[in-house]
Amino acid sequence: MVTRAVTQGAGVRGRLSKEQIRDIADRINIRDVVADYVTLRKAGVSYKGLCPFHQEKTPSFTVHPGRQTFHCFGCGEGGDVFSFLQKINGLTFIEAVDDVAQRAGVELPRGDFSPEDRQKARVRTSLYDVNEVAAECYARALQGPDGHEARAYLERRGMPPATIERFRLGLAPDAWEHLVNVLARRRIDPNKAESVGLVRQGNRGGHYDFFRDRLMIPIIDNRQKVVAFGGRTLGDDDRKYINSPESPIYDKSTTLYGLAQAHSAIRREDQAIVVEGYFDCLSLVAGGIENVVATCGTALTAGHLRLLKRYTRTIVLVYDADEAGFKAACRSLDTFLDEELWPMFVAIPDGKDPDDFVRAHGGEAFAELVDRAVPLIDRYLSDIVLRYRGKPAAAERVLEAVAPTLSRLKPITAQPYWAWLADELRLDEKMMKAHVRGLRRPRAASPAPQPSRVVSARESFPQVEGALLELLVQQPEITIPSVVQHQTADMMLSRPLAEMVHYILRESADGRAVRTVELLDRAEDESLRKLLTDVSVSESKVNEEQVERLRDELLVKIHRTHIVRQMDEWGQVARTSKDRDEQLRATQEIFRLKNELMTLDKKV
Repeated sequence: MVTRAVTQGAGVRGRLSKEQIRDIADRINIRDVVADYVTLRKAGVSYKGLCPFHQEKTPSFTVHPGRQTFHCFGCGEGGDVFSFLQKINGLTFIEAVDDVAQRAGVELPRGDFSPEDRQKARVRTSLYDVNEVAAECYARALQGPDGHEARAYLERRGMPPATIERFRLGLAPDAWEHLVNVLARRRIDPNKAESVGLVRQGNRGGHYDFFRDRLMIPIIDNRQKVVAFGGRTLGDDDRKYINSPESPIYDKSTTLYGLAQAHSAIRREDQAIVVEGYFDCLSLVAGGIENVVATCGTALTAGHLRLLKRYTRTIVLVYDADEAGFKAACRSLDTFLDEELWPMFVAIPDGKDPDDFVRAHGGEAFAELVDRAVPLIDRYLSDIVLRYRGKPAAAERVLEAVAPTLSRLKPITAQPYWAWLADELRLDEKMMKAHVRGLRRPRAASPAPQPSRVVSARESFPQVEGALLELLVQQPEITIPSVVQHQTADMMLSRPLAEMVHYILRESADGRAVRTVELLDRAEDESLRKLLTDVSVSESKVNEEQVERLRDELLVKIHRTHIVRQMDEWGQVARTSKDRDEQLRATQEIFRLKNELMTLDKKV
């Protein structure tokens, strides 16, 4: 087995054995980790939820706490707690182990490391570290002598100290080298700070602060790490807000401001409120609305929606009340529908934005607005009809505008909207739909690409051998003795499965139960890893007698396939060999194998 190296931060080096890695994993429950990202419901001894790795309506994602594994029967993803964190957060294995160790309160040991592992950990961790230093620097400046004006500004905007502290607001002073000097005193490479957008290189060499005279808003991921900043001007800069650029640790299309603080409330309320601005989010939180997030200077993307789907499928858009805000909401509608989400929309009265409204009327009044939210698609269609009413070719222009959106819906869902449109446009519904079909008809007869079918892990191996592995994992006490007695592992066609069965038999020779997570550590073949997680979360619904009967049938089938394969091999020798002695031996072996096969068939 390849031992995987583990580090905690750039300065900690250590090589952990598989036993140490397992000990770290055993200190937490995989269900508790997954539940931070997926809404799980108990199903027997397992838990089920909607898979965070692919789009689905019916839960096929299963977590088995007893075996400390997860598996999705829809897309085939599976593994242990480390592979889950790697996949969901884009972490290296080192970072995933570090994450679990921190959750478990385990201090990782020091030691030597492979250069590759050390480099991967060093780069990402150093970027997190420089952002953390910057966040602390800005927070100190806000509370220091230079922060008087910024604190007064926050007070005018109704920001209580608790919200300021919770969201780690700070100040970038009106100076060119305030952060540069802090980084120099900490002996932090300014090139690292430049790579995350905190400083810029000057024309004459050296570096200067990118954020100056700005209220600083740290953007924190769900691991509570600062990944970027937004800066709101406190002076006369025409750029009201500037933001960190994307970096190896920051992708704005998959990052939502405030989610680190809001995810528990979103799950509790089963609802996420999405706003456009940082201060919209902050003011709502200050007003007692906890389940709110904001985009980071970008339009709402599929990545954002997939992030929110981990916690809820009820999403309410509360954008600015002007035309630009409504258009921004409508632009996201198709993205919602492609993700099979049904967004709600809140129109704030009197042309106010969420920040203005909640400061003027309070959190309870805002909550009442949210309770009156309407489906965004309803508001969108009404707006399109009103926009073209009374204009030339109004009906055609309306249908051209709405057809791409309604075509994303299932026919049964779209039907009421088509009927409403026919009534509003005073058209015959059948004629209207015929016109829309003409709009959608492709001009060139090029065949649409067919989606590729997902090949399940079970299909990657002989069916009978995969079923035997499942019995060995789920019912080892009943299965292992017979597999040992019949030497079945030596008869298996799949080498990865045969090696895994040999490992199970060897490790359980002293009566010790072999855990699925140990098998995952052992498996190097990705298909085998997926098969192991598949069988580990599948629940056995047969009694002991049925297990014994199934076990015996599988052993006979594997033995029979092995005999037939040997007969074919000896038959090839008998047909092609020119050595009479070899031909005679081949004939004798075929005769022996036929008798063995007849004896075996009598047992069935």
